[in-house]
Amino acid sequence: MEQSAEEKKKLQWQMERAEKGSDPAQYTIGMRYLEGKGVEKDLKKARKWLTESAKQGNADAKKALAEHPDLPPLDEKDAKPAAQVTEKKS
Repeated sequence: MEQSAEEKKKLQWQMERAEKGSDPAQYTIGMRYLEGKGVEKDLKKARKWLTESAKQGNADAKKALAEHPDLPPLDEKDAKPAAQVTEKKS
């Protein structure tokens, strides 16, 4: 799977945003894994990223998960959020 330098940079940027908790980026990465666009097709990773995005209310991610009920289930370690935000109480 040959990628241009620009495409690799775009993928890296999207992955960094997804890991920091951006639900649109998580959706995009999930769809990339689902369709094999720019990455090797990996249905388990697709479910992980789409689930993370859906947990934040992303309607497209919820729709994608509903349209692909055959995606493999998440392991316990995969079920943890990619980015955890802690709220500081005064």
